Amino acid sequence: MSRNILTEGSSVEQALVAPVKGNPFSRGLLNYFSHLRGFNHNIRCVMAGSFLMTLAFSFFNVLQNLYFQAEGYGEAFMGGILSTMSLGTVLFALPSSQLVDRVSFKKLLIGATLTLSTAGLFFLSSFNVYIIYPSIFIIGAVLSLQSVINAPFLMRNTSEKERMYAFSAVAAAQMLANLIGSFLAGNLGEYFTAMMKNSVNGYRSAMVAGLAISLAALIPYGLIRENMIRPEKPRGFNATLRSDNWPLILKLMLPMMLVGLGAGLVIPFLNVYFKSTFHVGADKVGIYMSLNFALMFIGIAAGPALASRFGIVKVMVASQLLSIPFFLTLAFTTNLTLAVIAFLMRAGLMNMSWPLGQNFNMEVVGQNEQATANSLIMFSWNIAWMLSVKFGGKLIEWAGGYTESMCLAAFIYIVSASFYYFFFHRAGFKEIGIRQKQ
Repeated sequence: MSRNILTEGSSVEQALVAPVKGNPFSRGLLNYFSHLRGFNHNIRCVMAGSFLMTLAFSFFNVLQNLYFQAEGYGEAFMGGILSTMSLGTVLFALPSSQLVDRVSFKKLLIGATLTLSTAGLFFLSSFNVYIIYPSIFIIGAVLSLQSVINAPFLMRNTSEKERMYAFSAVAAAQMLANLIGSFLAGNLGEYFTAMMKNSVNGYRSAMVAGLAISLAALIPYGLIRENMIRPEKPRGFNATLRSDNWPLILKLMLPMMLVGLGAGLVIPFLNVYFKSTFHVGADKVGIYMSLNFALMFIGIAAGPALASRFGIVKVMVASQLLSIPFFLTLAFTTNLTLAVIAFLMRAGLMNMSWPLGQNFNMEVVGQNEQATANSLIMFSWNIAWMLSVKFGGKLIEWAGGYTESMCLAAFIYIVSASFYYFFFHRAGFKEIGIRQKQ
């Protein structure tokens, strides 16, 4: 049985991560791989499925904007497409939490995989907006379901000691898939373009190849054993609305909302940034994106070791703040080499905190609130992203470049990190209850 308890002189970080003596990096690396070997069957299945699904949709991340640009559309149209996807994500976030509490993870993951692949095919079948917008809306809704599923699934299939490593391992698998997929997407896009003598058809063919890969995820998801520990009774959204945990949930939502607001201004357009600013081809963009995910992979893999040494919240705040100078370098440089270095360093630092934050969020709320709390946190991130993507595309077109949007995003990241610091580090965690075994 578990319950929430308040500890006057203790910290959530001490409960989440055990201190590591000696060199934190070497000991952390050894601990990381020892936990990897100990993950149970279900965690391995989800890691494999997440790897394949991320690999498939990394083709979209690299080529989607280039695909529309080749057809003559501008950043404002691309922002509208991304905003529509985010709208689907936002509107389906809360219903997703109710599905997670009532339908098996296995059925949800299999259904999500099939739906995503089908919607992706419709999305690529035509430039008719009556096909594009409903398809991308459905893709966003299903991505919302997958995002809401992951955290509760990991919480219910891991022990407290291995949990932080499981969150980081799944995120690292996704980054590795993005690394490989970005490289393949850029090269396949160029290959099909040369073969078909047409950029639009070339990029479309490469993305269809990515969708074919997504169907392979049905194998590991089909092997999941439905023996997860579930809450004794699903809490439901109405009960959560009456929860006394709302002050805590709002504190978890606000920094994430700000991160989504800043990210939406710039991140969806970075592939176009390199092509428009430095006039590089899709193959080079694919290489930069692959290197980008390699740095994300390193950052995510290093996260547990650093959190064991310094604490989760300190690492989250520091990594976010340290990424700002590199973001500003991207905003002002006219040197391609410097831009690529800044792009890579920003990605490694900024994404280091993502799985740590997910683990932290799930630890500080009760088990019967995890799905709903996670959906609310994802809701706040996605609604901010949805609004800022649309605005970001228009701002880039109005300004004739990326400097203004990148500077604004850097400022918002500083505000987000400040909220994390004041809410969870400076406060000493005295107001936060954490679950402990009784």
